[in-house]
This record gives sequence, C-alpha cells and structure tokens, in this order.
Amino acid sequence: MNRMNKPLFSKIIYGITILLAVVSMVCFINGDIRYNHLNKDRLQHIQFIGTFHIGDDREEQPLTVENLNKVGAVEDLTMTGHVCEDVEENEQLFIYLRRISVEVYKNGIHIYSYGGNDTHLPNVRSAGNVWCSFFSEGLSTEDELTLKFHNPYPRNSAKIYSVCLQRFYVGDKMELFLHMIGKKLHIVVICMLILLSGIELLILGVTLRIMHIQQECAIFYCGMFFIASSIWLLVDYSYISLIIPRGMTLDVVDTLVFMSIPILGLGYGQNYLNNIKIKKIFFALEHILLFTAILYMVLQGFGMVDGEMMQELFMFLLPVTFGITFICLFTDIRKNEDAYARLVLFSGMLLIIAGTVGYIWYEISGVYGITLFGVGLGGFALIQYVIVMLKFKERHTAWVKTRDLEKELVESRVAIMLSQIQPHFLYNSISCIQELCLMEPRKAYDALAQFAHFLRGNMDSLTSTEPIPFEQELRHVKNYLALEKIRFDERLSVVYQIDEEGFFIPALTIQPMVENAVRYGISKKRAGGTVTISTHRREDKIVVTIADDGVGFDLSKPVGRSDGRSHIGIENVRNRLKSQCNGRLEVNSSPKGTVVDIFLPVN
Repeated sequence: MNRMNKPLFSKIIYGITILLAVVSMVCFINGDIRYNHLNKDRLQHIQFIGTFHIGDDREEQPLTVENLNKVGAVEDLTMTGHVCEDVEENEQLFIYLRRISVEVYKNGIHIYSYGGNDTHLPNVRSAGNVWCSFFSEGLSTEDELTLKFHNPYPRNSAKIYSVCLQRFYVGDKMELFLHMIGKKLHIVVICMLILLSGIELLILGVTLRIMHIQQECAIFYCGMFFIASSIWLLVDYSYISLIIPRGMTLDVVDTLVFMSIPILGLGYGQNYLNNIKIKKIFFALEHILLFTAILYMVLQGFGMVDGEMMQELFMFLLPVTFGITFICLFTDIRKNEDAYARLVLFSGMLLIIAGTVGYIWYEISGVYGITLFGVGLGGFALIQYVIVMLKFKERHTAWVKTRDLEKELVESRVAIMLSQIQPHFLYNSISCIQELCLMEPRKAYDALAQFAHFLRGNMDSLTSTEPIPFEQELRHVKNYLALEKIRFDERLSVVYQIDEEGFFIPALTIQPMVENAVRYGISKKRAGGTVTISTHRREDKIVVTIADDGVGFDLSKPVGRSDGRSHIGIENVRNRLKSQCNGRLEVNSSPKGTVVDIFLPVN
C-alpha cells in the first residue's frame, strides 16, 4: 500500500470502528431495556375489557382501540369493564392522560381521581400530559372498574382515549420509564448528539466573542436551534413525566421550545439568503411568530387565558409559515451562487418537508410525527455542523495565508528598498555628484539634496503599511529621476501628464516601474528615450500609466541574473496593489517600448 495513503486508510478504519461501537452499544442498551421490561414481575400491561359510552348517552359500545379512535376527542367518555388478571393490593397502577381528567371507581365506589380543578391553576383547564398513578386496594377480575374521563379541549388529539387504554400498566415506575424510553431510544440518542452539538456551537461562539474574533451570528442561531429542537424532542411526555411529574410545567416548557424552533430557524436562514426581499419576508415571519410566543408567555404567565388557546393560534400559523418559507427557499436557491448557502437552504427545505409531513400526520392520526422529524432534524444538524466546521477551516486557512502574505510583503518591501540602494546605483550617483563638485558646485549641492531625499523616501516607504498620498509617491519618483538625469543627461527625457490627483497608492509602487523603464528600456537604447508618467480617471478607476519608448523586455523569458529584479519588482507591486487597495497592474512590452498601467478603485 502506498505510504501516503496510510493515514487516510487508518482514519477510515478508526471511523468505521467507532461508528460500529456506537451502533452496537445503542442496540445492546435497547435490547437490554426491551428484555427487562418483558419481565412481568416488574411491569405488566393491564388488559381492560368492557364497554364505553359518550356523555349522557347510555348506548354502550365495545371497548376497542378502533372504536375509541372513531369517536375522537369527545368531551366526556366513560369506560366500564374488568381487568383480565388480578392486581394485588398495594400494587402501583399507571394511566397516561393527555390533557384530560379521570375518575376511577371500583364497584361503584370512588377510589382515585386526577386532573380536576384541584390539580391545576384556575386559568388552566387541564393538568397537562402526564402519567398519573395510584396504589391498588386489590383488584380482581370479578370487580367492575369504571373510568370517567373529561376532555376540556375540543381540538385535543383524536387518540386521547385509546392512548389511555393502551397505556394502562401495573408495576414499578422505573421499569415503566425504561419501557417507554426504550421505544424512543433511537430518537433520544439523536437528540442528545444534536443537543451536545448545539451547546458546543454556543460555547464556540461565546469564546470567539470573548476573544474579539469576528464570527457570524449564524453560529448562535444554529446552536440555539439545535438546543431548542433537541429539547422539544426530548420532552416526550410518554417517559419524561415519569421522572418530572409536573404536567403543567412540562407543558409550558414544551410549548415555548416548540414555538422557538421556527423562530430560530427563520433567523438562521436569513444568514444564507441572497435575495433582499426574501430576507425581509423571513424577518417578518420571524417577528410574527415571536410576537405570538411573547403573547403566549404574557397571557399564560399572568393567568389571563389558558395557554392552549395560544398554541392553537400558533398551530394555525405554522403551516402558513412552512408554505411561505418553502417557496422562498426554493426561489433563493435558484439564484444563490454560494455553494454552502445553497446546501444550507436545501437542507432547510428537507426539514420543512419532514415537519410538514409530521404535522399532517398529527392532524390525521392524532399522533405526533416525532420519529420523522427527529430523523430529519438529525440529517439537518449533521449538514449544518459539517458546514460550520468547513467554514471555520476555510477561515483559518485564509488567516494563515494572510499571515504568510503579510510576511512576504514585509520581506518584499525590504527587498525593494535594498534594490533601490544597490552599490552600483550608489556608486554611479556619488560619482556623478563628485564630478559636479569640481565643475558645477551649485548643481552638486542640489544633487546631493535630491540624493538625501531619495534615500529618506526609501526608508519611509519601508515602514509604510498603508497607502500613501499620490503626491508623496510622485515626489519620490522625481527625486529618483533627477539623479538619473545627472547620469544620462540629454539621453533621458521625462514627461508628466497629471490629470488626476488627491488619491492614495501603496508606497514604492510607481518608482520601481519608473526604474524599470529607465534601466531596462532607456539605458539599453543608444539614443536614449522618454519616460512618460500620467494619471487620469476611467469610469470608476484611477489609472496611473508609466510608458517609455525604450527597447522593451520579454516577461515570458526565465528570470535571469541580469534582469531578474525587474520581474520581481513587477510581481511585488502587483501583489501589494491587490492586497492593500484591491488594485491591479497590467504590463505591455514590445521592442518599441513598455507601458505599465496601474488601476486603482476611486474610493
């Protein structure tokens, strides 16, 4: 096997091993729970056989799940019958109630009740979704057992009574908890992973904020969305109320996190939308739902109305929100050029489909589509988590590249400065000034001042990290050309056509190009030539042009010792223009001369 592939191969093997270990552990725990709850000494489902009637109507119907589902969420229903096996004295019986109350009678004698006015606040009509329990005084197959139910909510689930029949147990509370959670173990595992991911994203976002590192607010929205969604799925009354027997409290928590899910989802989606109008639609939907949630908290908290009424309003708004959101996502994806954004929005569409199917299933069957939504949420969370990690990796890579580029720019700036004060240039300049000292002392004095200004300009440019005024760069160029004029005399002509001023340019940008024009163009031509420096505005760009009528040079040739510095100077200027002011540089050279154009944004 290729040695380079071994690390990747090892990662794949380790990944598969960990995945298999997790899956096998989940299967083992699930099997262990299922095996133990079958032990009838600890937990047993009560078979209740008899009849039922609705309200004051004394017409009895056979007590079956199908018949109970047909009658739906009627206001009052009475079940009468007997158990199939004896229940010993002091055995604990459990009945699951979905926002309904119950009164239990044995042979016409009242033995237990739950969900009446004494079990909930005055403004609330039920005690919530909860397991109620009582200890048996002994119940034989000969005893007549009567269960009288009252449903205060017309829009309650159509299966509220059949669920009571199916969830009628005797035994140990912990065994019942393990039995119920065992049915939802796969969802619980998914939710715990999503919850941990959400907490991790929140911690990451807060840490970056404390460190003053810029990050997208999408991290917070994503983390909160994961936490809210996982909590909502984990607050499954079928098992959670066995360890937290506070039906109304669980009801409020469940409602609040349920309302927050679409609100956070809309807020998260806005970070990836491209269309401004669609962003405004998302913003409006988010705040409509947010207002509904605030209204629920105020009215429920101050006891003005039963929160169930606000839930019904929210459930009315939910499918409308789903429909509008789906259409908006589909529209934005078609024109969004960001691959990550398209993936996020597409995964959001899939989650909306899962949520819509779950909502329709609830309206038809009265059973929440928890499994479908949980699996959809798991896939959505996995995609979001991967995207967040990839974006952080890209940002880290970009930071490393920026750091390396800054280092290269500093090194290049030093190289440019050194290139301007090469020994041959110093020797030629000083030799010319020396000759002038004997023949024309006044010119020698002026030349020495220009030489000092030139060296000072190079030193100042070394420490400049920001663009400088064009006029400052032009003075530096004039000092350089004045020195070269002493050397070449009439062979070097300079023309200035300055139509645009008052802009900024990276230091040592024009001077190296002018030096190239003199050194590799004019000096190679026996008769000399002219260097033209001009500035003008072209649409939204300022153009600085350095042109010469020298011999030109070929940039496609390999860099050699004689002209390598020319090529290096051009690339250095090009990189600094791009990084410091988003400018660009174009070079066109021919045997008749060279033209260098520097393009700078106006702003």
